[in-house]
Amino acid sequence: MKRDRLSNRRMIGGGSALALLGLLGLLAVLAGPAAVAHSPLVDSSLDDWCLGAASYMPGAGRIEDSFANLVCGNCSSTTTQACSVNSDCPSGQSCVNMGSKSELVWWDDRTDGAVNDLGTIALTQDNTNLYIAAELWVDPDPVSLPFGEIALNTRAGGKTTWHDPAAQLVAPGHCSTSTDRGCTSDDDCHFCAISTEPFPSTRLRACGSGCDPDLPGDDCITTQTCVDLGAAGAADGVGVFSDPTIQPDYLVVFDFSRWLIGAGGATLLMEDVGGAWTQVAAFDPAVNPGASGGSGGPPGSVEVAIPWSAFGCTGCPAACSCPGFGPGQDFTFTMIVARGNLTLDYTPDGAIEDVMSEDVAGTTTTTTNDCFGFGLGNTLCEIADGSTDAFVPPVPSIPGGRAGTLLMSLNADPSVTLTWGASCSSADTDYEVYEGVLGNWYSHVPVTWLCSTAGALSATFDASAGDRYYIVVPTDGATEGSYGVDGTSAERPVSGSSCAPQSLGTCP
Repeated sequence: MKRDRLSNRRMIGGGSALALLGLLGLLAVLAGPAAVAHSPLVDSSLDDWCLGAASYMPGAGRIEDSFANLVCGNCSSTTTQACSVNSDCPSGQSCVNMGSKSELVWWDDRTDGAVNDLGTIALTQDNTNLYIAAELWVDPDPVSLPFGEIALNTRAGGKTTWHDPAAQLVAPGHCSTSTDRGCTSDDDCHFCAISTEPFPSTRLRACGSGCDPDLPGDDCITTQTCVDLGAAGAADGVGVFSDPTIQPDYLVVFDFSRWLIGAGGATLLMEDVGGAWTQVAAFDPAVNPGASGGSGGPPGSVEVAIPWSAFGCTGCPAACSCPGFGPGQDFTFTMIVARGNLTLDYTPDGAIEDVMSEDVAGTTTTTTNDCFGFGLGNTLCEIADGSTDAFVPPVPSIPGGRAGTLLMSLNADPSVTLTWGASCSSADTDYEVYEGVLGNWYSHVPVTWLCSTAGALSATFDASAGDRYYIVVPTDGATEGSYGVDGTSAERPVSGSSCAPQSLGTCP
């Protein structure tokens, strides 16, 4: 075995780390493709999202003020329809391909009935786009146009305020008599005399939903007013009621005034550049406006696909290379809804109307005025309630990643030391070392006693005689990840004597 101490390094495509020992010296191979989530149709219908399956509709699988990692499949014939159980599909069809779709979803199902209420936020991705879907109980009135912002926190740093150039975002008020009802205008404090919310609730319906014409005397009572609006000052801080405070790197701005009149570029991606929110790109979402009157009609929905190139990635979808945020990277997100305007200027106008919030962060009420609805213990009916902002945790890492750059150093013959970077998946907690005969590619078998390095990112051992190559494969102890990819971006084959069955994850 000839071991040349001059280490020649070159790239030969994407994949997990591969080291070769022999006449070629040392050769390091870096990382490659990801297989992530799913690719929904951007058509404003949520039927092909897991959250659109009947088993996850209101009153079924949704739990107010909570997040979930949904995993589902599709119906056997109506393949674009998502499902988690057979009953989600049309009669005679079954739910197949379970696990082929995955999404990170936040439920916020209560509706106020008079303003624009946040329903659901869902995110998924593939190697081409980041997909975002939002549900709102929309009141498409010129004086109450919804305006939303989603903060994406991908790394340390970033701004701590929402995009609010006109300093319009203020704290909400409360109704003059029903003090547990939050408000952004007097209209929010006008209630029907008899009828309640259309969901299991004893909470009086706001007139914006329309009082029940079949109930004699169910008149709209307009004696209450909205008081203390903005008295608590500005409400432009992202995560000001949370610990730790979020410092997002990106904002996704949904200017619904633009899509309601058919204007282009209704979704804006903004990046924190030098402490200022700067437009990166604008996109046309697919929109279903829903019905006017808050809870009085079906929710509106909006979907948008943001290409990874907008985040600075290149080489997607085959082999994404990203300077920061990209496919498979952990991130957190939260959202607000505020009043917009008809100026088409991507700015909010007035108090925040809704915010993703935890279940019991402030004063919780149980009176007939509170918003029990779907939820359990809401605060101030969640109209910009000032409760703890929700921070949906990063997408849980899935084992089956790829190791980072692999390097080799030569010790006293025949000892060698391999060092490598951690797996792209934090769920991988250990590593396996394989050895093969140089030239007899894919002959690799585990190095004796190295089906585990006890989590170490290095291993020293005696190399076998002859010219050899080495591969390091991450593992979570139950399954192993990628052996890397070849020059055509195809996964290298697993060893015929693998340490564990292979299960590829989702990180790049």
